[in-house]
Amino acid sequence: MIDARICHDPTLVPGLITRAIDLAGSQREVAERIGVTARYLRMIMRRERQAEYGLQVTLEHLIDELS
Repeated sequence: MIDARICHDPTLVPGLITRAIDLAGSQREVAERIGVTARYLRMIMRRERQAEYGLQVTLEHLIDELS
């Protein structure tokens, strides 16, 4: 079992969002693919919200899928 307390690094998530946008073509496309709003992604990128572990994992999977 994965321990999110050890594997989660919220500081990585804005970079993961940027990478996913580069691969998908737009923030809106990334948001739709992972089931969140583009506004939520912007808030995370501006560090107004802290990303949860599930979002980090979902972004990592999306990047793998698009690469």
